[in-house]
Amino acid sequence: MSYLAGLAIVGILSAHLALVHVTFGWTALALTAAVALGAWLVRARGRKLLSSLRPRRPTAVGLLALGLLGVLLARAWPLFAAKPLDDYDAWAEWGMKGKALTLLGWADPGLFAAPAARPLNINYPLLLPSLESVAARAMGGFDPQLIHLQFLLFAVAFFAALYGLLRDRVPIWLLAPVLVALSVAPSSDDSC
Repeated sequence: MSYLAGLAIVGILSAHLALVHVTFGWTALALTAAVALGAWLVRARGRKLLSSLRPRRPTAVGLLALGLLGVLLARAWPLFAAKPLDDYDAWAEWGMKGKALTLLGWADPGLFAAPAARPLNINYPLLLPSLESVAARAMGGFDPQLIHLQFLLFAVAFFAALYGLLRDRVPIWLLAPVLVALSVAPSSDDSC
C-alpha cells in the first residue's frame, strides 16, 4: 500500500511542480522519500507502529496465491516490455505529454495550451504524464516500450494495496482467488 501511496505523492508533486517550471528528478525523488520516511517515523514514535512491521505467518492459500501472482507477473513482464505505444490515448494524450515533460522539464504552455494541441485533449490531467516523465528521467530517456513496465508495477501495487486493505476483513480463502481472478482478467493486460 505504501508503494501505491508513494506513486500518488510523486505524481501529484511532480505534476504541480511541472506547472511552475520545476523539474522533478532524482534529487526531488530522494527528498520526497526522505520527508515521507521522516513523517512516518515521527508518526510511528509512541504508536507501536514499528512493532506492527513484524511479518505475519503465511498461510498455504496465501503462498499459493502469491506464487500464482508471481507466475502471472513473470508472464506479463515480456508482454509489457515489448508492447508498443500504439493506443490513441497512449501516444496522443499522455504519451506526448509525458515525453514533453521529460524533454522540456516543465509543462510549457507553448506546447500544452497551444491551439494545435486542442485535439489532443489539453484538459487531460498531468498525473500520469508526470509519473512517466519521472520514470523516463530515472531510465535516462523516454522509451515508449519500457514505459509500459511502469503500468505493470502499478497493477502490482494495486493488488498489494487491495490485499493490505482487505486481509484483516476478508478470509484468505475468499480474498486470494478474487485477487488472482482480477489479475488474470483480460482487461488487466488490455488497459496498459
